[in-house]
Amino acid sequence: MRQNSRGLNSYFLFFILFLMGVAVVASLNRTDEEYTREEFIADIESENVRNVVVHPNSEVPTGYLEVDLIHSADKRLYVTD
Repeated sequence: MRQNSRGLNSYFLFFILFLMGVAVVASLNRTDEEYTREEFIADIESENVRNVVVHPNSEVPTGYLEVDLIHSADKRLYVTD
């Protein structure tokens, strides 16, 4: 019986290490850069914005904007008010 619980502990430890590895890789692959309101306004003024989609949260007036840019990658702007 003692041998069986030792094996379960090894599997549990391996599982925890695996989940930690997945979390680290996911955080390293995150490409969202901080996109500020000032950058958004500058992109609008330079006519670099193709499309904007508003995604409100249930706690209005919070949410985020998906900004489709013409000359670079799409951005996400989080808004609070």
